[in-house]
Amino acid sequence: MFINTYTHKSQMVYYKGHVLDSLLELKYVLTIEDTHAWLRDGLEIYYDLEKLTPGLKEHLNCYRPDFLIRNWQTVQAELIELKPAGFCDDNRHRNRRITSECMAGFAYDWNYHYVYGSQINLSDDQQQKFRDVLRTQGDWRHKPCIHLLQNTSTLSDTQYREFVMTGRLPASIA
Repeated sequence: MFINTYTHKSQMVYYKGHVLDSLLELKYVLTIEDTHAWLRDGLEIYYDLEKLTPGLKEHLNCYRPDFLIRNWQTVQAELIELKPAGFCDDNRHRNRRITSECMAGFAYDWNYHYVYGSQINLSDDQQQKFRDVLRTQGDWRHKPCIHLLQNTSTLSDTQYREFVMTGRLPASIA
């Protein structure tokens, strides 16, 4: 079995109450945050459930994609797996199968995409914001607390999560 390795250790980044696993994730968020609602945490997709021993949840196989995003205007949703430019991932086909089965089983309207670092291009304003975020990393006020959602909208956190997961907005807002 092929084991994926990175050439260098990722730098964890704190941004708006979230822990992002890498600078690549930060760059990606900066490119979508104005047009998309997004979830970073709680995206576990369990598979091979037929192998589960009753009562032993710790033995469940789980795939954790990087992001679920939903466009505010078109309401299109994408499950995103980020990889550094040139990264070869032998798990691509397995991950696509797992997510396809999950999306079909729950009737999710998500599309599944790999996004490589070479595809992420920051505008000048986003580049400046990226530098500003990196400058704040030593400041404890920017570290995460209880707030786990990137919700700067007028929606409650529950409504925001529901929108990203299903595309539905409360009737009073839609």
